[in-house]
This record gives sequence, C-alpha cells and structure tokens, in this order.
Amino acid sequence: VSKRSDGGQCLRQVITRRGIEWCGDSTPVTILGSLSWRDYEVSCDVCFDFKQTVRLYGHVVSIPSGKKPPTGYSVCLNIDGAWQLLAGEKQILAGTLAIAPGEWHRVGLRFKGDQITVLLDGKGAGTVTDSTYRRGLAGLGSNFEQVKFDNLSIDGSVPVPVPSLAPVKVTSSSNWSDEYTADKA
Repeated sequence: VSKRSDGGQCLRQVITRRGIEWCGDSTPVTILGSLSWRDYEVSCDVCFDFKQTVRLYGHVVSIPSGKKPPTGYSVCLNIDGAWQLLAGEKQILAGTLAIAPGEWHRVGLRFKGDQITVLLDGKGAGTVTDSTYRRGLAGLGSNFEQVKFDNLSIDGSVPVPVPSLAPVKVTSSSNWSDEYTADKA
C-alpha cells in the first residue's frame, strides 16, 4: 500500500526486478474472479511515474507457466500513451492517449457478447468484435516497475458460484522426524 499525492492510498507494484525463477515466472500479475464471468466491465485507475507499462486483463482463461502472459484479453498502456488491446499475444486494436508522469488515468475493458470496448478516462477509445475468449477472469499487471493502481471495479452480470452442499472427505498425512534437516528436503 502506497500513499497518493492527494492523501489517499493505493496499491503499488514494488518488485522492480525478477527474483528467483521457479517456473519461468512471467511479469507480475494479479488475477481474480470466476471463469464463468461473461458480460462485465473491469476498470482501474493507474498512475505512471516514469517509463512504465500497465495491463488490465479480462476474460482470462488460463495463466500459463513460463514467461507467457495470462491467456485472455489485455489492454496494455505505456507511459508514452500508446495502448493496444491483445487477444492472447495478437494485437486486435491500438491507439494513443495523452499522458503525463504522475497523472492518474482510468483504464477499462467492457465485454458485451463478442464486443470488446477499451475505455480510457471514462470514454470509449475503441471497440472490436472478437470471440476468441468468451468468458473468464479479470486482472492487473505490470512489468517490474513501480506502477500504482487504485479503485479497481468489476461491474456487470457476474454470476456468483454456488458452493456444493455435498459432504467432502478430506485427508492428510505427514511424517515427522528429529533427524530432519534442510539438506534432506
């Protein structure tokens, strides 16, 4: 959590370099929601301080291991104002937005059937028809840079999963030993 210049608080990506790679980790992402989400709008305020990139994800169907981004749609916005909408790794829409360092901008994606609209500062920046991903999760992402995020919202027909009422049997086991040491792990 970081302080905003207006006295409020926001989330800030603080990891500025790749750490130990466990599975060929990709850039930092936060994914949330349900794979059943269809028609919805995801939006978030973002702030750049210097050369940075932010990503807003929607209709994410998987998060691959390795250095590949989440599989779904993403709008990528750079500090120079260039933005692009990707379906997986394929660009399907692009444009520009006037940006100055330290300013907050609202980035959004609206999904309605096969129509996807990129929203920048509350206005439609472009709409495309694409059916590559028909439903899925939402998320935020950046490179290893200190981008700030605030006021994430997800609105629309977002179904709430109904938990199973059937009893579930859970088991667990472990072995303990006084002889355990880290070199035996």
